Amino acid sequence: MRVGNLASKHHMHTEALVLQEAVKCARPESEIPYIGLGLTNINMGNFEEAITLLRDHALRLAPGDPTAMAFLGLALKLSGQTDEAETLLRSVVAAQADPMAVSVAESALAQSTPSAP
Repeated sequence: MRVGNLASKHHMHTEALVLQEAVKCARPESEIPYIGLGLTNINMGNFEEAITLLRDHALRLAPGDPTAMAFLGLALKLSGQTDEAETLLRSVVAAQADPMAVSVAESALAQSTPSAP
């Protein structure tokens, strides 16, 4: 997943998607590739797809996973679903279960809400 996330961070989205799909094939029972696919879709601006991947797949496989919850909260916020996003992000911060997830959640909470189209 790290290589896929690194590719996504450097705007190599196609490569990131291919790598994440390969991980999904190798570990179909894992939430990890779905988190990676969600993050890549966030980086691509595909917020609704990210929401689906994180909510319907990652969190179905690993309910309560703080990383999946943090990225879902970020995708919700970026898509304009602010109330749901902030509730979810605050729960990640309050749980303090994973430092990286808490950092993502705090950063997302600090972002201003996108303007409606």
